[in-house]
Amino acid sequence: MKNDADYSQFLKPDTLQYFLDKSKSCGTNIGYIVLTVITSINFLLSKSKSKIEISAGFEMNLNLFSLFVGPPSTGKSTAFKTGITEPINSIGLNDYVISNCTCSGLLKLLSTAKAAYIASPEITEFLLKVLKSDDENNLTNAAVLCKLYSGELCNEVFATTNSRSVEENLAFCILGATQLKSVAHIVSRMDNGTGFLDRFLMHVPNAILPEPEEQADSLERCSLHAFTIEKLYRCLENLDEDNPKMFYFHSDAEKTYNDMKSNFIKDVNECLKEGKPTPKTKKSEFIPKVAVALHVLEHSFQNIVRGEDRALTEEITNDEILRATYLINIIEEQKELLGTFIQDLLLQKREVKAKKQPTMDELKRFVLLSNGPVVSFRSFKNFAPRTLRPILLSNEFVQVISALKDENAGGIHTFRVHGSSSDSVVFVKRFYDDLPQKFQNEFDKNIYNTKFNGLINKIIISKNMRVHLHRHGIITDRQLQVDE
Repeated sequence: MKNDADYSQFLKPDTLQYFLDKSKSCGTNIGYIVLTVITSINFLLSKSKSKIEISAGFEMNLNLFSLFVGPPSTGKSTAFKTGITEPINSIGLNDYVISNCTCSGLLKLLSTAKAAYIASPEITEFLLKVLKSDDENNLTNAAVLCKLYSGELCNEVFATTNSRSVEENLAFCILGATQLKSVAHIVSRMDNGTGFLDRFLMHVPNAILPEPEEQADSLERCSLHAFTIEKLYRCLENLDEDNPKMFYFHSDAEKTYNDMKSNFIKDVNECLKEGKPTPKTKKSEFIPKVAVALHVLEHSFQNIVRGEDRALTEEITNDEILRATYLINIIEEQKELLGTFIQDLLLQKREVKAKKQPTMDELKRFVLLSNGPVVSFRSFKNFAPRTLRPILLSNEFVQVISALKDENAGGIHTFRVHGSSSDSVVFVKRFYDDLPQKFQNEFDKNIYNTKFNGLINKIIISKNMRVHLHRHGIITDRQLQVDE
């Protein structure tokens, strides 16, 4: 995607260089790795019950939902292995990480383990499972996940099990990846009016892969580096849950954040006044959460590299808010562009091509060039081009044969056969030599006579109808037989 993030605007130089080397060393890209690490930091902070105070008396949990999109074979699975699987396993938290489950299973895990991290390099199956259109709990499942994101109390009652209660502010994050070919299906299901889609960071990073020489050089530099993702996670795992961190804004950061939120509110109010759709974004929630993750990442990076043990400060600086705002703006722009593209794509698929309505002259031609000397409504539809058959109506047939009768091209024969509850109406065509000159000029004589003398399909003209028409001299002995 064109508006890719410049990670030098998000990470400080030393941290940026490490993540560039780390992503290249494992054959993936920095976008996958950074979003993986940021989401994992938020999970570990949430697990330690850390929060951020947005304003006096208003605290926000640090749960985060993230999804990155990329082509196949661009290192999505590698990013998960590097940023989650291996380091999380090494610190003994793998029981909290799941790749797939039902909504009921998730609530069961949360009610006992008090934390869960859904992380999958192919998140499609999980999302479609909880959002499948034939599931009567579709909206309920999405609403539950939205509650978990916000840290709300969840009391769910299931028909097959006892009710489950999930307490407030439990650690719950989602990190997924998917391919471009799957994202349209996922997004169309997620955008179901519950706000589930709005709660996702949806990143489409530049998925350029490193050359083999670049990968080898980066691998060597990483092997000599003091910092590792495992050490970062271990620092966060050691946070005291009984004395959780309460992050807060520095005065300058608070002003920057409030100005951003004020501008957003003005935009919403303007849309409401003009009757336009309001912006669908959770920037005001994403920015503080990502700013906290960035703050923790940079602090821990310097601690590990310098061999220090400085206590983690809780103050979020203005610079960190600005860096987080930069990344979130890029990701939200990508999400908006992706959403617009998907809407256009779905609209094209749903758009029914306008079927060309046949003209009266075309309908007359259909009648006169059908097999046999008589034409019923069924043979009229059968002879018409396949694309027009579904839209031809019986009243159109009556209008056409009435017009042909008026032009002396044939006559209308109405009769009722044995076993029928209604009259049958057929058009009886004239011989070629008896047709008005306009029709003789339009039709080749041999073609018309071949059609006129053709056998009649038994499905189009029933046996009882053929017997009646033969008795009245309308069809020949030969045409009394049928075309199977």
